[in-house]
Amino acid sequence: MKEITLKVPAHQLDFVLEFCRQMGLEVSGNYDIPESHKEVVLERIRTAGVEQIEPWEEVKKRLKYKGEG
Repeated sequence: MKEITLKVPAHQLDFVLEFCRQMGLEVSGNYDIPESHKEVVLERIRTAGVEQIEPWEEVKKRLKYKGEG
């Protein structure tokens, strides 16, 4: 099964969630990100240097390799 993230206008959220339920789709109720998590990510973005940025494809390869052992 695939997992997706949708951006839905606030005024349509209830409709979209009910539609998904009616279609038999699993709906996660966990769609709020704690402010403390947002602050950590924003701080990392502010303090990251260009030399720390790596292509996603390279990072994925390393993660897959570590998980295979």
